[in-house]
Amino acid sequence: MTEANTPKLSKKELRKKFGGLLGADGNPQPMPCTRLLGREMDHDFGCFSVALMVIDDNGGTATGMNSYGGNVGKGYDPDAYRNPLPPEGGDKWKAWKKRGYEDWTDRIGQFPQLQNAQVAQPEVPATEEDSESKPKRGRKAAASK
Repeated sequence: MTEANTPKLSKKELRKKFGGLLGADGNPQPMPCTRLLGREMDHDFGCFSVALMVIDDNGGTATGMNSYGGNVGKGYDPDAYRNPLPPEGGDKWKAWKKRGYEDWTDRIGQFPQLQNAQVAQPEVPATEEDSESKPKRGRKAAASK
């Protein structure tokens, strides 16, 4: 859908869809998400209901979020469900897998509350070997020859 034909949501509808993800100005503030784990809920809520684990590798957090028919509900507070990202392959990851969470990273775009983010690549510092392999230039280099 383009922005031109997207219906405007009322304040009540925005609170229902985005909950605590609304900024002070009342506009949605989607959560950054580099990976997404999800599973369908066991209970029948009369709509497509899923439990999500929003992984932000850049921020080092894992945030729980439930979605009911595409809404998080007006009472959703992401800070209450945000935890430090556990070590890769640790017990927490095993527990999530045991509870039925699967990799849903390819579905991030289906949730307007999430913003697809790329994992930031750390800068690699130059090593001494790199500086020694480069030819020296300038007066000091000419004087040392």
